[in-house]
Amino acid sequence: MIYVSNFGAHSVTVFAPTARGNTSPVRTIAGARTGLAGPLGLTADAQNNLYVANRASATVTVYAPTADGDAAPLRTLRPPGAVEVLAVAVGAQGDVFIATCARGVTGATAIVHYPAGADESDFAIAGPRTGLTCPVGLAFHPDGTLLVANAFGGVVSAFATAAVGNMPPLWSFTAATSSTRGIACSADALLLTGPGIYLYPNTATPPSGPAAVLGPSPSLPLRYATGIAVDARATAPTVYVADYAARVLHVIRPTGLPPALGLAEVSAIAGAATGLDGPVGVHCAP
Repeated sequence: MIYVSNFGAHSVTVFAPTARGNTSPVRTIAGARTGLAGPLGLTADAQNNLYVANRASATVTVYAPTADGDAAPLRTLRPPGAVEVLAVAVGAQGDVFIATCARGVTGATAIVHYPAGADESDFAIAGPRTGLTCPVGLAFHPDGTLLVANAFGGVVSAFATAAVGNMPPLWSFTAATSSTRGIACSADALLLTGPGIYLYPNTATPPSGPAAVLGPSPSLPLRYATGIAVDARATAPTVYVADYAARVLHVIRPTGLPPALGLAEVSAIAGAATGLDGPVGVHCAP
């Protein structure tokens, strides 16, 4: 299934993997009981529980795999000192990493950690040595390190999942865009969004530059790309890109060998029936 967070509608829409065009979602999580408030990044754990980062309420709300309608969350995580919550990732052991950002002189810019199943955090990655500016995207590298995309300056950093406090990253690099908005990682490629889609080789060291840049172009009319996800389960991997300004979820079938990919086919989920309204986060799950 394809999960999309809608910042404008305070909702999460769920689509079948085959959905295209002006199609209705199979489920929509929305309503006062959901606790959704300006949802941005989202992900799922091994049990397909859904985790949603809510910017407006500085929370992460967690939903059952079949949640639909005005469904109350199973849990609500409230990172201490958070003014804005922008992204969330779940590790292989079920522990949760939450990206928070300060607003002006208030709040904390940090990656806050929660043990699996816990409602209280046990540590955070924060401080000037971390290089964190405004962490808008989180993803896991195949080697288990945590990748963080920063909106201000476009720096992407890799942290050990056991990193605590004011610890520098294992490595970092400045992306081809100074304003990253989303990040995804597959076995072969690291993908970032900004004005375009930037594909990097997926190595254990910082890449020297993108292997390919896709869009904006007539074949891929990006207006404001935000979240990105890769569904690598199919024979031909599919890339999903949320376009906040266009109210569209672009569906890209690439060609070539990762990470040097081109465009084989571009389609979209778009139209009034979709319920897409300021789509930001996107996640693929069984």
